[in-house]
Amino acid sequence: MNTAVKETPDRPARDVSARKRYSPEVRAVSPDEINHDENTHVWSMNGEPELTAWHDYQTECDVCAAMLMSNPAALERGMARLKGEYFFHPLHFAIFSTIRALYKRQQAGEVLEIEPILVAMQMPEIGDYKKQYCDDYLREMLTRCPSSANIGFYIDVLIGNWRKRQTWYLVDDVKKATARSATPAKEILALMRAGADALESNDPAALEIVFKGLGQ
Repeated sequence: MNTAVKETPDRPARDVSARKRYSPEVRAVSPDEINHDENTHVWSMNGEPELTAWHDYQTECDVCAAMLMSNPAALERGMARLKGEYFFHPLHFAIFSTIRALYKRQQAGEVLEIEPILVAMQMPEIGDYKKQYCDDYLREMLTRCPSSANIGFYIDVLIGNWRKRQTWYLVDDVKKATARSATPAKEILALMRAGADALESNDPAALEIVFKGLGQ
């Protein structure tokens, strides 16, 4: 399988409403709406191009691969620090969610090894990336990942990119809320502080509440 990556410049999303497309709820609702070009790794949904805001395709791959390298410490670290919302690409979100589900079963006492074949078997089908390709994709991830010992660095980069994307969305939503004369300035300032706190604590759920408040 061709896994060549087409480089795209980091730039803010053209349509910040697309943020909702990459929430876990939307990504899980209708997989057939998500399409993937395996030659360029460009994703689209409903015919629209993917967001091209701050993200790092290889780092997302390395984070997932590090948790599949039979390194319990790396797996524990990933489970402790990562949330699905941090992933930009829907396929990587699905891989991480599958790893987390298997990890929870393992923690509950089920005897299983979290490795590529099992993860591929448990993966949902995502658009044109059918199950038969997932095992090859995961194995390719493992060959490209330098070391599971670097997972802390990979996680820092992943979360940093998530923060940049969400900061851009937050600023844009604040501008829109400010333009609405019906929204009191005091309320906007309170939501800005809450948004900053949510970013500081890497809390996607709290940040989503802020976005909803700014959108009213």
